[in-house]
Amino acid sequence: MTLTNALARIESTVEGIRTRDAAYHPLAERFGPFFIMGERAREAARNEGLLVPDVDEARLADGVPVLTGLDLTPWGEALTKSAGLLLPVIVETLALAPDHAEPLRELLLAPGKTAELLRARLDGGPDRLVDHAISAGITPTAALPFAVDAASGPVLGCLAESVAGKLAGITWERGHCPVCGSAPSIAQLAPPDSGHSEYLVGGGGKKFLHCSLCGHDWHFSRTACAACGNEDDKTRELLFVDRARHERIEACRACGSYLLCVDLRDYAERPDPDVLQLGLIHLDILARKQALNPLANTLWNTLT
Repeated sequence: MTLTNALARIESTVEGIRTRDAAYHPLAERFGPFFIMGERAREAARNEGLLVPDVDEARLADGVPVLTGLDLTPWGEALTKSAGLLLPVIVETLALAPDHAEPLRELLLAPGKTAELLRARLDGGPDRLVDHAISAGITPTAALPFAVDAASGPVLGCLAESVAGKLAGITWERGHCPVCGSAPSIAQLAPPDSGHSEYLVGGGGKKFLHCSLCGHDWHFSRTACAACGNEDDKTRELLFVDRARHERIEACRACGSYLLCVDLRDYAERPDPDVLQLGLIHLDILARKQALNPLANTLWNTLT
């Protein structure tokens, strides 16, 4: 997808969120520029020709994602550049005071530091970064995990693109991303003959999980919980609001988790899956009231 088309999709999705409900208008205004800059950073990274040199199919067969344990140093400069592009909009989006923004800026722009923080995040999840935030005097501490994800997402997205063709022929039936190992933030039911990627093809209604970090999409069972694999229909259910049944919550009572899911067959135009989640906060609120926890914590579902 070209930058022009990607930006148009983001703007169209933001506009849809802005107009669907008055309560969403401020959120669309606040976060729209963040998504736009993220796509521009991804294009900048793409222009550097970033790629994963090889895919170890034996490790994948054992359930090990492509980037697990890999040295991130070759992409360190690209990660720092991405952080530099996104930091101004991150600071504005989070409304950080100057004395709170400066420690974040100094940490992420230090040579090789974003790659180091990303390695910690991939190995231990976003919570692994809280100690780094405390040591650097970053307040609130949640600003660092958000900033690391935002800065590394465009670069990881390019790396995911570089291995997409190789992954197309490999069966991956796990609920975490085969590229970076992160949890999915949303599921999508694909329309027939979709042009979204080489994964979304064939008959309609196939389910694909969307990575919360690198944006990779992979096929997954429609009947299983992505968190625990539970397929018992007595402990799995769909929750939705009547006016928008194509936007739903996949709830698993066995493990207490939930995942948002959208049926793309009911959309006139394909939305951007990351932006779309900003307009589904009402579903996150409903899930929280049901004492459910998201598979991936994002800024959007923690606004509840």
